[in-house]
Amino acid sequence: MPTTIDAVLEDARVLDGVARKHAADLVNAGVTSDELAGLEALINTASEKDTQQKQSQNTTHAKTQAQNDAMARSAACIRKLQTAAKAVFLKDKSKLKEFHIGAKPPATVKAMSTELAYMKEIGEKYKVELAARGIKDADIASLDTCANDLTTANVEQENTRRLQVTATNVRDKAIRDLKDAMYRLRKSAEIQFGSNSDVLNEFRTIIVQRAAKKTNGAPEPTQPVPAGDNKK
Repeated sequence: MPTTIDAVLEDARVLDGVARKHAADLVNAGVTSDELAGLEALINTASEKDTQQKQSQNTTHAKTQAQNDAMARSAACIRKLQTAAKAVFLKDKSKLKEFHIGAKPPATVKAMSTELAYMKEIGEKYKVELAARGIKDADIASLDTCANDLTTANVEQENTRRLQVTATNVRDKAIRDLKDAMYRLRKSAEIQFGSNSDVLNEFRTIIVQRAAKKTNGAPEPTQPVPAGDNKK
């Protein structure tokens, strides 16, 4: 199972605490206070970018739902005219065909927009006949309203989708940078504590430890596993 962002962040926070605990000894392996401060900053940045990505994802979901709602309203407006046409023209196949009776409803925004424009023309063409079955000018005009709402919803959905892609790329880069810093720190710990398995064990990733508990009782590794080797 791929490593989750939350797991990486938790692993990084644990590692940060362990590194600060042994900061005095890690200096001998080149780990400075600035590097430790940098790790904390990377953790905060990755967490912030992950939150922004999730918010962007939620926004995209909401805009997609709004687009779906606009599609549903458009389909309902068209069906109303078609239903009236069935009552007015009964078995006049040529006129029923003009109203696309029996055709599959549009499944895409582009197709729906085209259909709305077409049905507006047909509605205007037969507005007198349709009025006999309760179709008012406002019903025909609503096709334009539906088309405008659909266009707006589609533009907003596309924009938020692009923003989500950007937010995801930024988040992923922040996680990669964090993993690189964790990898360097764990390698430094190996250099400094290579002969002290107890201390070295403190630097081991908790992600591997928890995964091992779910296996068939396989023994846990006795050497640190670099976080950079874990795949998201």
